[in-house]
Amino acid sequence: MRTVALISGGKDSCYNMMQCVIEGHDIIALANLKPREKDELDSYMYQTVGHHAIHLYADAIGLPLYRHTIEGSSTAIKMDYETTVGDEVEDLYTLLKKIKDELQIEAVSVGAILSDYQRVRVEHVCQRLGLTSLAYLWRRDQSELLKEMIDSGVSAILIKVASMGLNPKTHLGRNLKELYPQLIQMNKEFQLNVCGEGGEYETFTVDCPLFNKFIVIDTSEEVIHSNDAFAPVSYLNLQSVHVEDKHFDMKKRLTSRLDHYPMKRSSDIHKEIFSENEPRIHESEICELDTPYKCPESTDLIKLQVKQREKDIWITGVTVKRERGKTTEEMTCLAMNKLKECMLERTGNWSLSDLCMINLYISDMNDFGAINDIYKKYFGLNPPARVCVQVPLPENIVLQLECYGSCNEDKHTMHVQSISHWAPANIGPYSQAVKVDKRMYIAGQIAMVPSTLNIISGGIRAESRLCLRHIHRILEAMPGSTSLKNISIAICYVSQRDYISIVKKEMKYAGHTFLNHNHSSFSIENNTMPSMIEFVVVPRLPRNAKVEWKVYSDITDILSIENTIFHLSDQLKSTGKYKVTNSSLSCIVKVDRSGNQFERPDLSRAVKCFYQCYEKIVQSSEVEWKSLPALSIFYSVLSSFSYDHLIKELSCQLNKDIIFTIVPVIEFSSETTLLVGCH
Repeated sequence: MRTVALISGGKDSCYNMMQCVIEGHDIIALANLKPREKDELDSYMYQTVGHHAIHLYADAIGLPLYRHTIEGSSTAIKMDYETTVGDEVEDLYTLLKKIKDELQIEAVSVGAILSDYQRVRVEHVCQRLGLTSLAYLWRRDQSELLKEMIDSGVSAILIKVASMGLNPKTHLGRNLKELYPQLIQMNKEFQLNVCGEGGEYETFTVDCPLFNKFIVIDTSEEVIHSNDAFAPVSYLNLQSVHVEDKHFDMKKRLTSRLDHYPMKRSSDIHKEIFSENEPRIHESEICELDTPYKCPESTDLIKLQVKQREKDIWITGVTVKRERGKTTEEMTCLAMNKLKECMLERTGNWSLSDLCMINLYISDMNDFGAINDIYKKYFGLNPPARVCVQVPLPENIVLQLECYGSCNEDKHTMHVQSISHWAPANIGPYSQAVKVDKRMYIAGQIAMVPSTLNIISGGIRAESRLCLRHIHRILEAMPGSTSLKNISIAICYVSQRDYISIVKKEMKYAGHTFLNHNHSSFSIENNTMPSMIEFVVVPRLPRNAKVEWKVYSDITDILSIENTIFHLSDQLKSTGKYKVTNSSLSCIVKVDRSGNQFERPDLSRAVKCFYQCYEKIVQSSEVEWKSLPALSIFYSVLSSFSYDHLIKELSCQLNKDIIFTIVPVIEFSSETTLLVGCH
């Protein structure tokens, strides 16, 4: 993409520019925000120390430099940002808009590593201008990243120090390469952020492989900002600087200049997820499902159901039927308007912005693009997390929505839209995760390579491993820093039943890799990975992925874990697993044939078997019926159950405080399974 690089003079913005080049983006200009008549500005957003020498970057790298004077201040300082007149973020908007108008840029290079505050604001500006944020340093391990920068030819000096352990007389003006061992030691002694992400120090880059000339600092003046005895704050005012030619072939392409450096690359993804000594297993290609599985047309039995409990709301049965002459976009509008009206009609000023999690079931993945284009228009800042799969809905139903919302003040949304090496960006209309009180709702994870957003090559094994790494990284980055061991319930969607055994093996590998690494009690022999996981086979997943994970996680320790098995007869068996955390119930209930597997199952008896087990779980958990979340009830279309008949039986037999969604699927991990219900 045609990219402008935001530069501050520091190592991070410079190295991210190198990362953009190695990933194939075309840097066509530089951009910088400078203070007015000051050496340094007290800014939440921008590094301004060293700005006197920024003009030399244009000559050093041979690109035009656009600069804008910062007129605003740090006015809107909440974590989320909305357009605010007079805020310093609007200066960034003004600068980037000017560049886009002149150069038709598509992306912005951003050197953010850990600051959500900065990332959110840059993404906000990019979203308003239709630009993509490229932040390849995002959430990288800082010790590893700093060493990688140094080994990749970034030469930078400290021009500001502001931390215990850093002394102006000793460290100002010194090169990062010689200071690296000391910074690592200070991290151990004083918890210093090795890359200076806590404001411990600022740098000025004097050379890197992208430069045609290097920058020479002739004279500088130390300015004491705070003469604190423990953590003095000082910076260098760069008074006289010039550039000198580098003696190398300037005609050499920028990407060629970086070839031999140990930079992280998207092409290294397989090396990252597979260990060097790990045996490679040949995976025979399995033909994907191209199945005509469809349910017969549904009548008007599907009813929109709403359950509201103080600060929580659940909505099921939001569907739209095909109408002759109407496009997919028009039918999607009908469904979304129905959902919007439902929220607005509730007592308590509810709106779509209160939604935290949406399960989107569609009848044809070929309609995904059209559905998504409409869906995203209904959400703005911090959209809900979302899971989307294709299921064999009745032939006359286009899509089906199942939603959870909350107006709880203890709510945190992670909506990273920048392209990075961390985890897939959610440039579209959903967030990676939403935390409500002590529970996290993770968006459906497929195996997209974060830096390209393409599905990883290598088959189901590679996809399984990368998906689980995404989940681990998202959980780790959310407030509470949970991990895979905190998963309370998960649904794993696969496009072939043969994939399930491989996914299960990869679960064990993920537990061993991530949990053991974090000094957990996990052992690969005694797998403590969550037991409440169900595997479901569906026709297709987004981007033709082979596997997608739907995950809920709890921050608090589980107070009670119980298993219940209820036998109704020799022909049917119902098995329930549940967990209770802070009076919140998570459970999976399964109904299986226990007798002749070829005998046609009786729908009414299967529903009765399901409900009796579920009822026993609710009674054992001591959670009130009115406090229960909505139930998702999956059934296999191979079971010969009717979608409409199943709705009718469930409506008749279930407790009236229960609302539910019926989800037809191809099959489960066991051929004997008929029904699976979970929440």
